[in-house]
Amino acid sequence: MSTRIAPRHYAEALLRLSRQGMGDAALTVAVDRVADELVRAGRAAWLDQVLAEFTRLAGADAGRREVHVTSAQPLRETAAAAVADAAGVAPEALDLREHVDASLLAGGRVAAGDRIVSGSVRDRLDTLFPA
Repeated sequence: MSTRIAPRHYAEALLRLSRQGMGDAALTVAVDRVADELVRAGRAAWLDQVLAEFTRLAGADAGRREVHVTSAQPLRETAAAAVADAAGVAPEALDLREHVDASLLAGGRVAAGDRIVSGSVRDRLDTLFPA
């Protein structure tokens, strides 16, 4: 089964780039590259749709907070509410990305933007006994 590329795929890719905290200049370069790619592929007519979809997605994304939680065990269902509270956002505005890493032993790491808070046993042991 093949996946057909649609204008929303380009818009979603641009949204992912904008979430990475790249500056306006770098995002402008990315938009220019998408436009060039669409022209090369004979899909220049898609550009308005891509930009409209990107604008719609970015508007829906405003106020959302992406938080990555890496823990030694899967999170309990109540953890999302606790993470949202700690991040200072409503639970429905939280984009929680959960990762399980048994090497942490216990505890976990929380990353929101460029801020990382670690409370894992592995990180504490690495601090006490550097390699």
